[in-house]
Amino acid sequence: MKIVVQRVNEASVTYENTTNSIKKGICVLVGIRTDDFEMDTDYIISKILNMRLWDDGDKTWCKSVMDIDGEILIVSQFTLYGFMKGHKPDFHNSMNNEDSKAMYDKFIEKLKQKWPKVQHGFFGEHMTVHIVNDGPVTIVLDSREEERLEGAEGMAKMGGIKALKGYERHLKAKEAASNKQKSKETQIVSEQNNAPQMETQQVE
Repeated sequence: MKIVVQRVNEASVTYENTTNSIKKGICVLVGIRTDDFEMDTDYIISKILNMRLWDDGDKTWCKSVMDIDGEILIVSQFTLYGFMKGHKPDFHNSMNNEDSKAMYDKFIEKLKQKWPKVQHGFFGEHMTVHIVNDGPVTIVLDSREEERLEGAEGMAKMGGIKALKGYERHLKAKEAASNKQKSKETQIVSEQNNAPQMETQQVE
């Protein structure tokens, strides 16, 4: 999971005639990668709430958004995992729409449980985002290593081997759900094939 965090004096996101806005706080653009799972969101939530982006008198970079009683605006942005293929952007590293929507909704829910002053954008829609950056201050953070390493090394930020085992459990659960769905579909097809066929009577 990748985020772009901007310290703002105000920010808003609009879709059609609906606008969600915040005053002082942070605006967070969120991208979800194909192999992200729950521990990625937990890591990112912790960073969002605790990164120290404000000063306190002579002490610099010492206060978080919670310390200043600030607000958070979350905006989904699948293009964060895009890369250039010649002159055209490619987004194959971004998670598919259905799975990323489910993860995004859970991410918002868990974030609000820890800090209720959260507004968010409109997933999958063409939005207009207005950001008044204060500083400017912008932090780019990925829940994995920059090289997207495999195994425990790639998950060092989230907890190394513990994160790796959690990811392996996630993959097994995902595979089991997929196999269950395939089995269900096979059973339906089989029942349809074995169902007695009604004879059609020819009308003269």
